[in-house]
Amino acid sequence: MERDEKRMNPALKSLVGSMALGAVAALVYGGSCLYSASRDDARAKVEQTAVAAIYVHEQGSDPQPLDALRCDYHFNVNGNPYVGHTICPRPSGEHPKQELAKALVGILDTPTITVYYLPNDPMVNSAVEFGAKKATDTLRAEMSIGVGGGLIFMLAVGMLMMPGADGGGEIVDAEGGVIRPEKQDS
Repeated sequence: MERDEKRMNPALKSLVGSMALGAVAALVYGGSCLYSASRDDARAKVEQTAVAAIYVHEQGSDPQPLDALRCDYHFNVNGNPYVGHTICPRPSGEHPKQELAKALVGILDTPTITVYYLPNDPMVNSAVEFGAKKATDTLRAEMSIGVGGGLIFMLAVGMLMMPGADGGGEIVDAEGGVIRPEKQDS
């Protein structure tokens, strides 16, 4: 039995390749988020806190939408200075400057925050509890792995539904003979 090989449409081939690449990227990102979550889980069990002085960086008069407002902080552990940074609250409504002022008023009135750090290495620190970071990373991992799995599922179903996936679109008659689609009368 000869089988006619059909060439895949170049646009479809590009879509399949993009979906496969997207699935791999989503699964890799999900794996890295799982790694971060497990690392933050271990850190949360031993984290300690310190009070840090915070400094809010000025933004230009016309900040870009994706620009993050950066806040630097410094703190001491056993008389040794350490530094870190975080993303400050970001306005999201119709009046961003007023909302930014409201969001930062607590930081500006009392320019200190609580910092979470590892007692054996205070250079590993965060303005967010490591347990909260673990929860965020776990959620990101679940969503990313779900997207990657969904893309793989769609690829698998798509490959099964493609013409030729069942033997090239051939039909076997009652006597076992093969009827090719191009030889059938409509």
